[in-house]
Amino acid sequence: KRNKSQNDHLVLGATNYSWGAPQKARTAALDRHALWQKGEGAHAQSETLLPGTDLLDGYSVMLVGEFDQPNHSKRTVAKRRKQRDSEIKGGGYCTRGNISLLLQLCSANVYDVDSVATQRHIKKGLSANHWTEIMSARPLGALENGSSFEDALQSSVEEEGSDSNSIIVMVKDKSDSKLATEFLNQMSSVDPSMAKGKVSKIPVVSCEWLLDSIGEFEVKSTSEYENSGMK
Repeated sequence: KRNKSQNDHLVLGATNYSWGAPQKARTAALDRHALWQKGEGAHAQSETLLPGTDLLDGYSVMLVGEFDQPNHSKRTVAKRRKQRDSEIKGGGYCTRGNISLLLQLCSANVYDVDSVATQRHIKKGLSANHWTEIMSARPLGALENGSSFEDALQSSVEEEGSDSNSIIVMVKDKSDSKLATEFLNQMSSVDPSMAKGKVSKIPVVSCEWLLDSIGEFEVKSTSEYENSGMK
C-alpha cells in the first residue's frame, strides 16, 4: 500500500534535464487531461486522449535519413567508433521508434519519409510516385481522415511571419543534413507553392533539438540545431 507521504509519480531514466522540468511536464499533462474531461481545449472532440503533453502541438516533423542501424550494413572501424561516441553523448537514444514516440507524446504530427522513400531514393532523385505518397501521407498514429502532409505544408506556407517553423525536418545527426537539404531542394521543384526562398526557411535539425526541448520542457530555438549548428 502506498504511503501518503510518497510522491504519486517518479522520474525515471532522466539524467539530463533542467531542474523542475519533470514537474512542469506532469502539470501540463494533468491540465491537458482536465480540459479534455470538461470537453474543452484542443482535444475536446477526441473520444480518447493519448498520454502526453502539448509541448509541440502544431508542429509537423518529417523524419529524413537513417535513424536505425541496419544489421547487414558494413561499417569501417572509424565509423563504428564514431557511432559509439555518439551513443555516449546521447545519440544512442535517437532511434526511429524512440524519436517517433517522443514526438507523438509531445503532440507533434510525425511523418516518416523513410517509410516511403529511403535515403538511396533521395540521393537518386525522388520519382513522381514517391512525391505523391509523401504529400498524401498521414501522421504516424493518426486516423485516415487526418491532415495529409500536403495540408500541413500548405498551412505553413500560408502562415504570416518568417519566424514560423511549424514544419521541421529532423535527422539523427549532422551527417544527414546534406541529405535533408537535398530532400527540400527536390520538394521546391515539385511543389509550386514551395519556392526556394520558402524551402530555405524550413529548419533541418538534429534529434538533439527534441531531447533538449523535452529536457527543459521548453521548445528550443531551431537555429541552435540547424546544419552547421547541429550537435
